[in-house]
Amino acid sequence: VNNGEAIATHHHAPGFTLTDQNGHAVSLASQRGHVTVLSFLDPVCWTDCPLLANQMAALERSLGPASSVHFVAVAANPRHYGLSDIRHFIARRHLDAMHHFVFATGPLPTLRAIWHNYGIGVSSAPKGQMSVHSNYLFVIDAHGILRYIVPDEPLSSWSGENAAVSELRRVLADVGVA
Repeated sequence: VNNGEAIATHHHAPGFTLTDQNGHAVSLASQRGHVTVLSFLDPVCWTDCPLLANQMAALERSLGPASSVHFVAVAANPRHYGLSDIRHFIARRHLDAMHHFVFATGPLPTLRAIWHNYGIGVSSAPKGQMSVHSNYLFVIDAHGILRYIVPDEPLSSWSGENAAVSELRRVLADVGVA
């Protein structure tokens, strides 16, 4: 688990084009005009990734149905990254109830390049199912600028909700999302 406060940054978010859970092309550029929360999830994970997904769903609920924040997850497992894997994760975690959620995947060389571009280390044991990977949420503004990197469990004052949700709400307010 990565702990710490959100890290402010200001550079263009590395672009990518992948396939979403419905088999459609999705690119980071297609998210322009919306604030995007980008995550990297292992679709067969049963520990941290479901918690991160729950944090994103809780954040969307707290922002309300009129929010224009988009949530994009990229598959982060070198063995389990197919559409059936991500669809199963979505169904099991009830993420299909989210209004603006995309879980994207693509060819392994493309995924590896995206992991590298975002500094996401991904590895897996030869006989293991789950991957071991960095757990960060990236807040990208409506112009495609990476504004914050939020650790999976940031240090934040307790306000009755998960610390990561509190920290995400704080940084979203900073980028103009109430």
